[in-house]
Amino acid sequence: MFKTHDIVISNRPKTTPANILLYECQGIGFSNYGEYWRQVRKICVLQLLSVRRVQSFQHVRDGEVSKEENTGQSNKFGELLRRLEEQFAAFCVGDTFLFLGCLDVLSGLIGRLNATARAIDALLDRVIEEHTNRASSGSDDDDDQSNKKDFVDILLQLRKDGMLGAELSQDNLKAVILDMFVAGTDTTATTLEWAMAELVKNPTSMKRAREEVRSVAKGKLNIDMKDIEKMDYLKCVVKETLRLHPPTPLLAPREITEC
Repeated sequence: MFKTHDIVISNRPKTTPANILLYECQGIGFSNYGEYWRQVRKICVLQLLSVRRVQSFQHVRDGEVSKEENTGQSNKFGELLRRLEEQFAAFCVGDTFLFLGCLDVLSGLIGRLNATARAIDALLDRVIEEHTNRASSGSDDDDDQSNKKDFVDILLQLRKDGMLGAELSQDNLKAVILDMFVAGTDTTATTLEWAMAELVKNPTSMKRAREEVRSVAKGKLNIDMKDIEKMDYLKCVVKETLRLHPPTPLLAPREITEC
């Protein structure tokens, strides 16, 4: 069915939370199948999620880990993402019974969704502005500049050079950035929770994984990607966790466009 009728069931329903929180479903996750979706997907796969790009973002991951260790506090964006995930899964009466949509307004759900959307929009505007100002003020002959770009810098540079293959508005850009953050954090957190739960249930596996980590790390406080490549058993634990508890197969519903 998925092979023969994949286009028929390729779209996702545009619920009230999705429309309000995700820029009217302009990101890769909820936009309709078509030329725009293909272009955005191509941008994400080739420009943001390729092996070379992911490796080039190592300094960002190291910086975030160091920041978390030093402060011990979650940032504002993380709190907004958690609020978004909670409200995104909220039940909207108007999505099921159109004539009762006023109940969502009376219950305060629409107000909470709009408040979260405004907060995220303001934060993303500030992030894009900071990256734009940094790019315009940076020196062209700085050799380290290209190696210290995050994916927001990459998107802005591609849009500036006209290499995206599609004209992305400011809202389109923010929708893609938000999609990447939500998809990357939620699925990773879910997988980590299941991995720890399975290890707690299997003390022998936990002991073996712990011994491997300690033997590879050898007392180092920070573990880099080169160390992780040597942890074969830990990679098997992650793969088995994904096999037992895949985080995305039923994450978002589908809708049928033809009968």
